Amino acid sequence: RQNSLNDTLLSDSNIYTSTGGVINLIATGNINIGSNINPNAYISVNGVNGGVINIVSTNGAVNHYGVIDAVGKLGSGGQIIVAGAISTNVIGGMVAADGLSQGGLIGVGIINTNGSGSILAPPATAPPVMVNFINNAANSLSGFISANTELNAGTTMSVNAGKSNSNTQAGQVYIAGNLSLNTSASINANADNGGLILSSSPAGTYQNSGYIQTNGGSGLGGTVAQSGLISTILSGGTIEAMGSLGGGNIVIGRDFHSSPLAGSASQAASLPSLANVVTLPTSKLTIIASGVALNSSAIALGNGGNILV
Repeated sequence: RQNSLNDTLLSDSNIYTSTGGVINLIATGNINIGSNINPNAYISVNGVNGGVINIVSTNGAVNHYGVIDAVGKLGSGGQIIVAGAISTNVIGGMVAADGLSQGGLIGVGIINTNGSGSILAPPATAPPVMVNFINNAANSLSGFISANTELNAGTTMSVNAGKSNSNTQAGQVYIAGNLSLNTSASINANADNGGLILSSSPAGTYQNSGYIQTNGGSGLGGTVAQSGLISTILSGGTIEAMGSLGGGNIVIGRDFHSSPLAGSASQAASLPSLANVVTLPTSKLTIIASGVALNSSAIALGNGGNILV
């Protein structure tokens, strides 16, 4: 399985001299990348810098079982968008937009919003029917969020960058399900400096029992933010935003940057902007189970980070 995991670049054995290309897979019906029986489907735009992959169903579901890579073996990771209007399901699938110097961007259940806009362009030689379809699809996807999104326990995602003591920067992961978002996946945004992992159900429920990590190996920890309007439930798992020179941020149940609680203003002011891509709502109910581990420690020097609930 040609993907990049555990802070290493193992995408493939090729030597690249150019940036990865663009793959647009767009349909009105369901899209299946592999299956439970055959999960070996593989889509790749690896290169010196990673390319762009958009897998979008405008009226159906996207079910991903295989491997999707946009790895930058000498530079920056690419961009991967996976979204279905009815549902987006990643079932034991792998998604990697790692880079040597900088991690890329992964959007699951969300497309074509500020900061994660996709490249939906037909080939120059495409027939008029295809050109019209793609142009109409691009125009209709503004603010596109899947109704329901699920990432199961066999799923892994990464926007890592190399750890080289040269100030490498991890990438960004945005995951959204408007009515429900459930994840048990392993999601990583690690580098010299951690990245950003944001999970949101703007109008519904959010539940996590997976492993989420955005650590800074020789710099600062990143930011993990997660919330659902009706409820935010951490039923298990581990969330880390540690950094060698200072801890990062773990934000649960509220966009503290734009709407801090009394007593949290100074910590909230240090947060990055969290609403550029998708709304992070204030939950009506937030539950953190007893077995959940939250860690935003400074590993070697500096101050610990923020955990805001």
